[in-house]
Amino acid sequence: MRMAGELREWVTRAAVVLLVALSAAVGAPPATAASAPANDFFASANVVTQLPYVDTGVDTALATTEPNEPRSSCAGVGEAIAYDVWYKVVAPVTTTITAMMAPANFTSNNLYGIVVAYQGTDLTTLTEVGCADSATKNSPVHVAFQVTAGQTYYVQAGSWLLTPQVSGIFTMTIEGQNPPNDFFAFANVVTQLPYLDAGVNTAQASIEPNEPRNSCAGVGEAIAYDVWYKLVAPTTTTVTAGMTPSTVTSNNMYGIVVAYQGTDLNALTEVGCASSGTRNAPVSVAFQVAAGQTYYVQVGSWLLTPQVPGIFTVSLSTPAAVQWAPTTSALGNTTVGPFSFATKIQSRGGYITWRVDGGTHVANQVLQVWVYKKYSTHGRWYGPTLLTTRRANSNGVAYLNIRSGSVLWLSLRAKLPATGATAASWGPTSIGRWR
Repeated sequence: MRMAGELREWVTRAAVVLLVALSAAVGAPPATAASAPANDFFASANVVTQLPYVDTGVDTALATTEPNEPRSSCAGVGEAIAYDVWYKVVAPVTTTITAMMAPANFTSNNLYGIVVAYQGTDLTTLTEVGCADSATKNSPVHVAFQVTAGQTYYVQAGSWLLTPQVSGIFTMTIEGQNPPNDFFAFANVVTQLPYLDAGVNTAQASIEPNEPRNSCAGVGEAIAYDVWYKLVAPTTTTVTAGMTPSTVTSNNMYGIVVAYQGTDLNALTEVGCASSGTRNAPVSVAFQVAAGQTYYVQVGSWLLTPQVPGIFTVSLSTPAAVQWAPTTSALGNTTVGPFSFATKIQSRGGYITWRVDGGTHVANQVLQVWVYKKYSTHGRWYGPTLLTTRRANSNGVAYLNIRSGSVLWLSLRAKLPATGATAASWGPTSIGRWR
């Protein structure tokens, strides 16, 4: 098959030479002498001296396939790239680089592009570090790959898919990765909560090898056009991670947010996942974290085939603290809590109405009221025991009547029980002397 392909390539080029000769013979305008691109061969790769780098008007009509060119992982199995050119990059810093081919939009252009990145300095021993190709004629192709300062990398750009493959005209761009947290290893580090990352644009984000599959997208489907965030939990709490797509009319993304625990891309444990079935709708997921443990949040696109990038804002936060404000307010008693040991609460009619205020955070939810009791000044405290439950009103306020009986000191504390991934939230302890 390789011999047949090379024969077709030789016949095609012979035909080009023959047509030029015939044109001259019949008095047509003289053709401009053509030659293979200067960076046709690996050894003569264009040297990228600074980023970003742009090479415009690349024409591979006379580019060749040299012996021992590597086979890539994303073209046809065992298929060589045809009509290809080479670029050499010595990484100035440890970062992520994007290499993109943008075919010219000529009607005569018929290019199915492919871009492959390799590490190494010898054509026969290159190690592939990234590969991307296009299944659509004249569509842009880009690949992102990690680089280490001082190491040498090569980028190969050419044609694949058709038999025989065809040449094309394109612009080649090599630049520092945007967004910078496209890869797991370069996740944005969240140093404090709340955290906000606005204007995230995933147009050039990529899928790196071994990215995990999640539970809430399509079965076995990877997230596309994604970015990563890293959090070492400062305390044991609940964290909410969300993405809010931009409202620009060109945005067309179906968002997804996934939270993982772990430090290795190949061994992450999913702890939360949420996706949107509506274009450009906000998405958020809440998950519990343990102090000192490491978590990663992946945000990107799903659902459409192919998935599309987008512009959005990412946020990470913990639940707002419940602003509890227990008070007494029955039968003319207007003493306001929280109370201390110095506060003497006079009961009227043998009971006190206790007001618990958790604000809108607990609106319409069932609250537990726990109690400690003390029967003498120097006696011991008994409890805690669950005294009762009350449903808060739309303002997050609940009332309960408590009889003092033989109790001298009373300590009350309200609690919003845990629900799903949301941790329990305790109000402050309020202590009062009843008589």
